[in-house]
Amino acid sequence: MVDGAGPLRILRSVIIPQALPAIVAVGLFQFFFSWNDFMGPLIYLAGNADRYPVSLGVNYFTFTLQQGGTNGPGFWRRVRSSPSRAGGGLLRSATILHARHRVLGC
Repeated sequence: MVDGAGPLRILRSVIIPQALPAIVAVGLFQFFFSWNDFMGPLIYLAGNADRYPVSLGVNYFTFTLQQGGTNGPGFWRRVRSSPSRAGGGLLRSATILHARHRVLGC
């Protein structure tokens, strides 16, 4: 015991605040690994196109549009913008969370 604090209080007040940057870094690495995974969902979700994650969805979108022809006026614009649309929500949410963290001063 340190100054009358029990093990849970030490964990909550001392250890977790010191380890928080490492916990966040590991969480981000794991999230981006899962976000960019291509082969795992391709193997496990074969035949379930409605459950594809973003990486497979963009590939499916591009392949489907290429097979249907490129005769639309904005075809390549849609193909090029699909990855940025897919990742846009992630970037927006990260920006909002970062701004909230800076304002609160946590």
